[in-house]
Amino acid sequence: MSSGERELPECWSAKRKTEIVLRLLRGGDLGEISREIQVVPQVTCEWRRAFISGAEAGLKSRSRNAEEQELARTRAKLGETMMRLELAEILT
Repeated sequence: MSSGERELPECWSAKRKTEIVLRLLRGGDLGEISREIQVVPQVTCEWRRAFISGAEAGLKSRSRNAEEQELARTRAKLGETMMRLELAEILT
């Protein structure tokens, strides 16, 4: 191996794939990056698709959390209202 070449991993870590995908998302050239890392462009595109899909899923789960919190608040308010109604019936 010459001094200008570097050893490429057989298995790419998630962290390294993320770095590569971020380069693509910042406007890096797919062909150039793929040649540099010696991975076919189709695989690099799949990493990008998986990254974006994971990001979308993460954002959806956060909104679901907000929905769950709102549901819990609504249930608590409903429980409080039911107790007040029952107490009012007992006192009348």
